[in-house]
Amino acid sequence: MSFLLTYLLPANVALVLFYGAYRLVLRRLTFYGLNRLFLAFGIVFSAACPAIDLSGWHRQYPGPGLSRLVAAAQPAPPAAAGAAQPTDYASLLGVVFWVGVALMAGRLVVRLLALYRVHRRSAGDRSGPYAYRRVAGKVAPFSFWQTIYLNPDCHNPADLPAILQHEQVHVREWHTLDLLLAELALIGCWFNPAAWAFKSAVAENLEFRTDQRVLGDGADRKTYQYSLLTISHSGPVPALANHFNFTTLKTRIAMMNKPQTARRHVTKYALLLPLIVALAFTTTLAVGQDHPTAAHHAEPSQTLTFADDARVLYYLDGHPTEKAVVDKLDTADLEKIEVFKHKNVAAGLGDPQAEGLIVATTKKNKDSAAVRALNEKIKNL
Repeated sequence: MSFLLTYLLPANVALVLFYGAYRLVLRRLTFYGLNRLFLAFGIVFSAACPAIDLSGWHRQYPGPGLSRLVAAAQPAPPAAAGAAQPTDYASLLGVVFWVGVALMAGRLVVRLLALYRVHRRSAGDRSGPYAYRRVAGKVAPFSFWQTIYLNPDCHNPADLPAILQHEQVHVREWHTLDLLLAELALIGCWFNPAAWAFKSAVAENLEFRTDQRVLGDGADRKTYQYSLLTISHSGPVPALANHFNFTTLKTRIAMMNKPQTARRHVTKYALLLPLIVALAFTTTLAVGQDHPTAAHHAEPSQTLTFADDARVLYYLDGHPTEKAVVDKLDTADLEKIEVFKHKNVAAGLGDPQAEGLIVATTKKNKDSAAVRALNEKIKNL
């Protein structure tokens, strides 16, 4: 459950923020190149944001005396024989999440294999300066990676130059990378409606961008728009592909006829981006504070103290140490501190006179052999 809360929640909140900013503010602008960068950055940042360590800015355990601010790690009392075990909803949610991830990943693989089959069944061809793969059957023109796929028999020869010019822009600007990035975000955030909307926004903006570039290269506006209309029902197209026939045809034509946005509106990106990043990091900090297992694996459930003359064993990163060393540790470097207030645990480590054990683990050495060996030894006591 800690993974679902401390990683997925901030990541999905960031995704919602970026999509909301694009939909409400940036989509109406004609800066399609900047919108492309904004959407791609939104996906990458949403994935990376929860993994960025903010412990240096926000410390979970302030103040001196770390050995007194620790989480009790006492063994849970054995369950009564025959008693019903409570439902582990956290584990159940984890299973549902990973099943969804597996299904979405399988969906992506199936679509890639379908594209591969289309490629294998096609043949290289050329029309003027444009190279493409000739496919059979009624399939709408599309491009994937650096290849254009087309059945010229399904189209008026007069429309072919506009079709190929359009798809060549997709190829030249590597628009497939954006689509695959959106697909990867959808795999990890399949339960988030914003992730599905984000994918559509990426594809839509790429079409806006392509139309803008085609017209900018000198294509006649009316002829190009007429080509869009005549090919609007030319046939199905494989998923994951950039394709000439896009469902929001009416919107595309409206955007093509829209006046260019004034340059002063570029400031909206400069204002929105820091605001969204700040809000996303605030969410990460809030989740880390409410669920400190993300940063420290345990929040103090109680303050444990030992008598001043008590004999307590101290371990740091799997090795024996002294209380003074633990007290001087920087909390930002700590992974966790565990307290075992049981003589049998201390006795198992070689000191039958000790009244308890305090084990401190730093982030740097949390996976060291000494730490693993000590944890295994304590587990078997």
